[in-house]
Amino acid sequence: MKLTQERLKKLKKLNKKLFYIEEKIITEAKKIDQNLQNRLENKNDLLNDYELEAIFEFYMKGCDTPIATINENLKAISQTQAKYNDRFLKRVNHNEFLFKDHPMQNDYHCWLFHSLYDHEHLSWKNITKIKDIDIDLKVYHQYSKII
Repeated sequence: MKLTQERLKKLKKLNKKLFYIEEKIITEAKKIDQNLQNRLENKNDLLNDYELEAIFEFYMKGCDTPIATINENLKAISQTQAKYNDRFLKRVNHNEFLFKDHPMQNDYHCWLFHSLYDHEHLSWKNITKIKDIDIDLKVYHQYSKII
């Protein structure tokens, strides 16, 4: 399907909004993660381990069922050596078309935008119809103590 100028404009606008959302959610997740890392170091805390997850649900206008759900494990996101930390770094361009003849070849793509077309396999048409995103940051606390 040919990408019209109007559709390209909508896609670029969505990518920009998703990048902003990523920044805000990752900033919040880093705060939560750092707090949990500190608790793990405290020998008096019963917290033994944790999981930190972000769930992004994308909806088209008027739909109650998400057209895409992206789950991201954010455990240790506050640590510089975190396994998945580079997904959300500003300097990483996730554009799949950098070396292809494509109308978006020269664009920056944030991780969420990239995930919609490359991992969730949504069409450009459906991506432009996204009107709402629900985001959950979930923490799973795991406790144990030798008695």
